[in-house]
Amino acid sequence: IQAERISADLRFQRTNMTDARFRLGPSWFEGRVTDDLYVRAGEADGNERGYFIVSGRCTTCGEAHPHYHLGADRIEIYPSDRIILRGARINILGSTILKLPALTIPLLENSNPRYLPLIGQSRDEGYFIKSRFATPVGSREVVDILADAMSKLGFGVGAEYTNASGTSRVYSL
Repeated sequence: IQAERISADLRFQRTNMTDARFRLGPSWFEGRVTDDLYVRAGEADGNERGYFIVSGRCTTCGEAHPHYHLGADRIEIYPSDRIILRGARINILGSTILKLPALTIPLLENSNPRYLPLIGQSRDEGYFIKSRFATPVGSREVVDILADAMSKLGFGVGAEYTNASGTSRVYSL
């Protein structure tokens, strides 16, 4: 942890940080993620339930200047359940490509592969990163937001909604 200010209440296992940078490893998430999560926060509170961040961003890219990150006005990180971003912004290669009022990334065992970014290379798309984010649109319904960056095709964004009668998908390059 690097921060301008860190205060800790050891009795109640709470921390508060200002202008902080920290890394959460797969073990902190109880193995529900496969890589480190790098977090920057204007202010962060942490306890046994998780981290609560104001003016933050997070990424799995370990570079000094990450290729992509998710920024938000408020971020809630629950290690055994989900990451919730409110006032979310998806930033790829220095550009904000999508803004959402809320974005949820489930960390539940049965949904992990679907919501982990897919990074690779293909003959048609070149190098790519393809991401899928769950966005709540009601008390129990979710729309998946698709955000892709491809070296040969450029940026692609879309949405996918699934219910009992089927799946609707909209996508644009």
